[in-house]
Amino acid sequence: MSEWISVKERLPSREGLEKDETEYVLVSEQSFDAITGEKLGSCVSICGFEHDGWSKFDNFGYVRTENITHWKPLPKPPGEEK
Repeated sequence: MSEWISVKERLPSREGLEKDETEYVLVSEQSFDAITGEKLGSCVSICGFEHDGWSKFDNFGYVRTENITHWKPLPKPPGEEK
């Protein structure tokens, strides 16, 4: 599987996708305490990257897109059993 890519280095490519399609990737999002602002750690989830940037929802709910630090392509799904 590929290594994590910093969002400062580059964002997911939309090459080959239609305008209304979304590229889904794994993202690492830094989480913070809502009251103190203290860093709590990172969480990993699936998030979409659309023609106008990150989607606001992932498989766990609302994404704070400004807190996304890294991403990587999803692995290929398993092949059919023979």
